[in-house]
Amino acid sequence: MPKIFIETNFSFPKLARKFKSIEKKSRTDLYKKEAKSARQMLSQGKVKPALTKENPKSRSKAEFSQYGKKPLYKTKVLHSSIKGDSEGLHMIEYGRMHNYGEGRNTKRQFVNEFDKEAQNSYTEGLIEEIHKALKK
Repeated sequence: MPKIFIETNFSFPKLARKFKSIEKKSRTDLYKKEAKSARQMLSQGKVKPALTKENPKSRSKAEFSQYGKKPLYKTKVLHSSIKGDSEGLHMIEYGRMHNYGEGRNTKRQFVNEFDKEAQNSYTEGLIEEIHKALKK
């Protein structure tokens, strides 16, 4: 009886060994992009000011014009604290409070939920890395 040899150009064991690092890299890329987007929102002043010109309660009009140009950006502490890694998006506590409107803070969202473009980019990158890992 003749012997049949089957050759493949892929390796599931190789993929299994690399999958955790592939997934971690993809998540890291996704959260780094989200962090960059949040920092851009702050640096470009695309955040809703807490006070309006008609009702500046805790600041004088001179202070309001100084602070109102780029809310949450004056000291750049929040801006520089926003980081992304494989575990998620990280920032100092008051950033989360302002983003979600917790406590006495006005909701001033600068972290956007992942949009379709970001999700598609994550999925495509993950699939590409899986294809690379499958190759012998």
